[in-house]
Parts: sequence; C-alpha cells; structure tokens
Amino acid sequence: MTTLDIEMYNVKKTADNVVDFFKTKYRQYEMIFQTTDPKYLKSPVISDIPGGGGYGNGNEKKIHNYLIAKGRLNAVAKVMSFMNPQELTVLSTVIGGCSIDRALEKLFIEKSKFYELRTSVLCKFAVAYMQQEYGEDLRVF
Repeated sequence: MTTLDIEMYNVKKTADNVVDFFKTKYRQYEMIFQTTDPKYLKSPVISDIPGGGGYGNGNEKKIHNYLIAKGRLNAVAKVMSFMNPQELTVLSTVIGGCSIDRALEKLFIEKSKFYELRTSVLCKFAVAYMQQEYGEDLRVF
C-alpha cells in the first residue's frame, strides 16, 4: 500500500457506529462529567492504623474518568462548532434534541433524502471527531 492509498471505511456501518456512540458512550461521558466534582476529590489519608482498603486509589480513577469524559465532550463540541445549521439539525435527531418529523419540516426535504444526508453527516462527524485531541476513531472498515 502506497502513501496515497487510503483505506475506505464502510459508510453505513460507520454511520450506525456514530449513532451507537451517541446513545451509549456520549451519554456516559455526560453523566461522568455532570456527577463528578473534582474539587471534592481528596487524596487518601495516610495513617499508621491498618485499614481495610483495597488496591489503588479510587479518587485517582474518578479524576481520570472525569478528565477523559471532559476531553471527549469538548471534542464533540468542537466538531459540532464547525458544522452548518443543516448538519446540526440532522445530528440533533441522533443526539435527541429534535424528532425526524421536525427535522424534515426544518430542512424542507423528503424522508429518503434525509436518510442520505444523515449518513453523510454522521460519517463527516466520525472523520472530524477522530482528528480531535481526545477524539476516538468511530469508523468501521
């Protein structure tokens, strides 16, 4: 494979993977970010009294998860900031801010055209998201 050969991803499966991302991981990132307040996380207290603690540092894991979630949410927001209003409307049907019927009214398009546009927007999101600092590769080959 030469440097100019780019492996093409499966458009339909990639679009489905982005939908799954928003329905599962994205919601988890939101929950972690909203429920973890870093200012209340404290280092463990060291004492000479034996305790029944387990292995590892629970607070360290919480702050790590919080930072990852924050980074991923920021990456999604950055990608969305570069999308046009039509693309944002399509994406909002996946994220949950707009019904498909409402999107069809806003975009003045037929349902079949909407699904073509939806696949295109989701693939565009996948490619842009993977290029962000905390982004993940959502493409399926």
